[in-house]
Amino acid sequence: MNASTSAGVSGPVIAAIVTGLVALVVLTVNQYQARQDARRKDFAKALAAVERYAELPYRIRRQQGSTPEVRGRMAEFIHEVQQDLLFHKNWVRIQSHRVTEVYDSLLRATREEAGSAMTEAWNTAPISKDEEMPLGVALSFPRMEEARARYVRAVGYELEFPPFRWIRDYVVPRLVELSNRKASG
Repeated sequence: MNASTSAGVSGPVIAAIVTGLVALVVLTVNQYQARQDARRKDFAKALAAVERYAELPYRIRRQQGSTPEVRGRMAEFIHEVQQDLLFHKNWVRIQSHRVTEVYDSLLRATREEAGSAMTEAWNTAPISKDEEMPLGVALSFPRMEEARARYVRAVGYELEFPPFRWIRDYVVPRLVELSNRKASG
């Protein structure tokens, strides 16, 4: 009777343990995915802040007049964009050392190219008629575009599931190296 009692107890206990472990794994995976989704959105917001800065030359060129009020509103808007960039620069620095360098490079390229375009925009006459709103000027920021592509790749790498990243970065090269050794030796 003792053997049947212990066998009867162990089945439900094992089932409870397995159920608990499955629930723990599901909870852990869900939390990981939620954190990754939040990070993905925040990395996207950091890129959006850079894009807002790159749009400043267009906003400056489309300013409606050259009064102190217009310049004050524009200066306030530029200040808000600058604050947003600083916030995201520091957020990225806290989140990922891998992405920090790439984001900083993106910021440098954007500030150099869009900054020059902003200076040119300030030196153009303000718009005085509706017909002048279509600027007919397409600004090109090739260094920014290249840096943006590097940032997107770095973020993709950062958000990749760590075991997959580890396999790609460490296991696959080792297997290729072993394969090359066997082929040559």
